[in-house]
Amino acid sequence: KKILFILFLIPLLTTAQTSNTWKLFSAKKIVLQGNADQVKEYEISAKNLNKLKLTYFADSATKTWNKSIVIMDAKRREVFRKDLKYNENSFFFGKEKNIGKIFSKPLTVYVLSIPADKNIASKIKVRPVPLLKLIPKN
Repeated sequence: KKILFILFLIPLLTTAQTSNTWKLFSAKKIVLQGNADQVKEYEISAKNLNKLKLTYFADSATKTWNKSIVIMDAKRREVFRKDLKYNENSFFFGKEKNIGKIFSKPLTVYVLSIPADKNIASKIKVRPVPLLKLIPKN
């Protein structure tokens, strides 16, 4: 039974990661958009980080999963994490003052989706999916 369940989940997970999309807004204008796993770069000064808003749109297969926005440095060390509430899909950089303080080198923004059902979550391996790379502007 477990093998059948896992075989059922594999196509679901691979399609879920490729069909999720995101948009990056600055002062309410779309400045960048893309699909999960297509990392795009955006150059911005630390003082303008507070104008950024990231909106992540999950496909129906992962809509009820718990999502987190994770920011990592070049060595893939987690420097920031924001757990999104159920059905929440936006993250405002301006609300997080600590991000500006650590923004002296490029940072990569990831989304991490984990099934809300703990039994399912314990049986699958999840990975952070890269969305965009923020490059400090001098």
